[in-house]
Amino acid sequence: MNIIKRDKTSKIYTILTTFDSDTRKWMKYMKTIETLFKNVWLPDFSCYDNIRYLKMNRESFKYMDFDNYLKVVNSQNEYKQLQRYNDSLNYSFKRIGFRLSDHNPLVYNGIFTWNVLHHYNYNGSNDYIDSNVVRYFNAKVFTEKARYSLIATQLKLLIHKYDYKCYALQECEYSIYNAIVKSLDKRNYVCRFIPHRISYNINGVYMESFGCALIIKDSSNFGETFVNPIKSKKVPYENGYKYLVRLQNNVMYSSIHIPKCGRNNDYKAWYRYGCEDFKFILSKMRNANVGYIIGDLNMNANTLNKFTSSFPEYNFNILANMGPDYIIKVSHSRKRCLLMIKG
Repeated sequence: MNIIKRDKTSKIYTILTTFDSDTRKWMKYMKTIETLFKNVWLPDFSCYDNIRYLKMNRESFKYMDFDNYLKVVNSQNEYKQLQRYNDSLNYSFKRIGFRLSDHNPLVYNGIFTWNVLHHYNYNGSNDYIDSNVVRYFNAKVFTEKARYSLIATQLKLLIHKYDYKCYALQECEYSIYNAIVKSLDKRNYVCRFIPHRISYNINGVYMESFGCALIIKDSSNFGETFVNPIKSKKVPYENGYKYLVRLQNNVMYSSIHIPKCGRNNDYKAWYRYGCEDFKFILSKMRNANVGYIIGDLNMNANTLNKFTSSFPEYNFNILANMGPDYIIKVSHSRKRCLLMIKG
């Protein structure tokens, strides 16, 4: 079943539940977790969640004594001890009310993409939203469990109603991915998820609960998954992941979330990093007949054209676009094909 069971003697169990003070091994542990995501479509993180406040499966969280929790946080400022990270109980709910996300789904010719909005952007905090929080703040928002359930249900209905060949999700909570994948016939789909961040610190390994996901309609095991870990310049032993690429039966699929460019004086660095991202993603086209750049690129058509013009060996056809979200077909240019034949 391509699911790793977490017995207490396994290497993965040890990495997920214990702290190793030997910093020389930390990058190796992070690489092991990355490889797990690349090769297993539904890893089991229950042992990880059982010992951590910030969980991979966030919908399983429940405040046991919310009133007392508020007293401790507000009066003694012991939030770090209580939750194992520096922050305070401070929500800034995104002003989208009862919409599921600030993006709309985009579909074209059997390819579906949707940025479903991760918890931090919706909550304005890394903390959880349950019915206690909604009542306390009189907030016009969904609880996390309700929002994740509604998104997963909508996607499951689409998958079972339409014969789409690829679903690409960005800012996807592992809770949503987990619910969808468990409902699928494993013989007919290939599914992968990569978290936004994997790091190692004094609390052991840490995985962000959201990331990019791919669900591909295919019964073949012939394929390979690629990710491109970006080392943080500010935090040691931390890798970020902006996209997930899958080569499946000579077709390249991707789920991409490129961050927005910040201030104007950051544009050159943002553009340089973006070119490196495109270079990595397009390098997987070497063994593909056709490919699809899918997701939230956070750029307009003019900026996109600047990126794609740097790769004349490929043709880029924007099949669909809505704001920052794109579905782009990539094929080898005729010039490139002739060169390959002559070579």
